[in-house]
Amino acid sequence: MAKYDYECVIIGAGVVGSSAAYQLAGHGHKVLLLDQFALPHSRGSSHGSVRILRYPYTDLRHHQAMPEQYEMWHELEKEAGTQLTHKISMLRVTPTKNEVYRLTFSLIRQSQLACLELSEAQVKEKYPFLDITGRAAFLQEECLTIDAHKAVQCLQSQFVKNGGVIRDNEKVLKIEPGPVVTVHTNKGGCYRAKGIILAPGTWASGLLKSLGLNLPIKAWRVNVCYFKEKVPESHRKIPCVMYHTDEGFEKVLIVFPSREYPGLVKINYHLRWDEVDPECRDLEASKTQLDIEEIKMFVKERMPALELEPVLVEPCLYTCMPEEDLLVDTHPLYKNIAIACAMSGKGFKMAPLIGKVLGEMALGKPPSFDTSLLSFKRFLSTTSRPKL
Repeated sequence: MAKYDYECVIIGAGVVGSSAAYQLAGHGHKVLLLDQFALPHSRGSSHGSVRILRYPYTDLRHHQAMPEQYEMWHELEKEAGTQLTHKISMLRVTPTKNEVYRLTFSLIRQSQLACLELSEAQVKEKYPFLDITGRAAFLQEECLTIDAHKAVQCLQSQFVKNGGVIRDNEKVLKIEPGPVVTVHTNKGGCYRAKGIILAPGTWASGLLKSLGLNLPIKAWRVNVCYFKEKVPESHRKIPCVMYHTDEGFEKVLIVFPSREYPGLVKINYHLRWDEVDPECRDLEASKTQLDIEEIKMFVKERMPALELEPVLVEPCLYTCMPEEDLLVDTHPLYKNIAIACAMSGKGFKMAPLIGKVLGEMALGKPPSFDTSLLSFKRFLSTTSRPKL
């Protein structure tokens, strides 16, 4: 058998790649984790202070995975001896009792989760920070927030503790597929592995093209805005809010309590806004950012206890397929190359299970979670399919 330096090389040390590394090293495998930037960094999608972990989802692909995600995040906390998650309730707001409302509420009831429908008057009395005039709302318990930056560092620390190797500020230049995969880097690295995992985030399109995969992946700049409270501490104990702006599922404003930065409420708009080249993410940041303008209008109309202008804006990158299809699969020709990309702003909460599955696939084991709904093979046309 051909010799290799590592059982698995993982490209991309964001939350998905770091989770895969942590899972593999925890089972005794010899693993190398590579990232093109010095760690920690804020160039991709895994930085920042907080993410929401919620359940259920109306999308079956996500819904089936969530119970195990909760368990795996708690397992990491227990192993590391540190708190990464915090219980929080969530207020879901829709234009009417529309499809979003009905499907979500039905799934919550089926999952036997605590949930309470609220009238406009009840929301006004209980949560005066938010004006929901003309809208429907329900309150869901048993959600979690995750300390994002701390979680990624925790995954990497446990990975190293379990014998893993991290090489940051080292960019992959070439991948040679085969029974043993060879990875060449800009620092002269030549790493041979039984299998590799590609978790390149926003850089997925170019890396996959080098392996013959042409997929309609796009990178989008999304702005996370922080607004100052008019009255200090007034939003510290509010629920997280998911505010659907129209009749569909895809346009959602998300509001977080003022816990990350004292006195500042975090709001972002889950929507694909400005397509960017990840290498030039900030070049056009001085131009009008439509999502910031939409968030400012939302604050003006719906959140009267906040100042109207954000005092802090942090960019984050979404990597998406046209319909926000998460892609977790092996290369069509090389089964020892496992790939996860196009997380569409949902990858953080799902990273533990995705990381576990990637490790299984890269080492030739059947995935412990059904990934058939996440396969990217259906997006490969006859002209874009890789050839021997």
